[in-house]
Amino acid sequence: YGHGAVLAGRVLASAKIDALFVSEIETGLQLRSSPEVPSSMAIILLYRSPDQATTCLLAAANITASILSLDWLEQASNWPPCGSPLRLHLMVDTGLGREGVATGEVRQATQTILSNWPTWLLQGFYT
Repeated sequence: YGHGAVLAGRVLASAKIDALFVSEIETGLQLRSSPEVPSSMAIILLYRSPDQATTCLLAAANITASILSLDWLEQASNWPPCGSPLRLHLMVDTGLGREGVATGEVRQATQTILSNWPTWLLQGFYT
């Protein structure tokens, strides 16, 4: 939110937090390339699923991508695998009907992700 991704990442990394959550792909890539942010620190992209061209960039940078729909999983299942595992965080819609996989689709979404192991790695869920 205008605080400077690298500066905020440096401060948060020095506080020994477990993960950085970002809303923009470019911010995640900028943080990952910064020496102030340890390569072991999780960076999780929230509220947007990557397109085919971006997916392997995120995988190579060890940035976890958000999954907002079962349709995305079905499309991405047909894409060629990346050179690195794609880490995924599944967004679950708990009833507002805005974004995320519907609660009735969580099992199918989870099975789709797990069936693509080790190309895809399920890292977590959020609402």
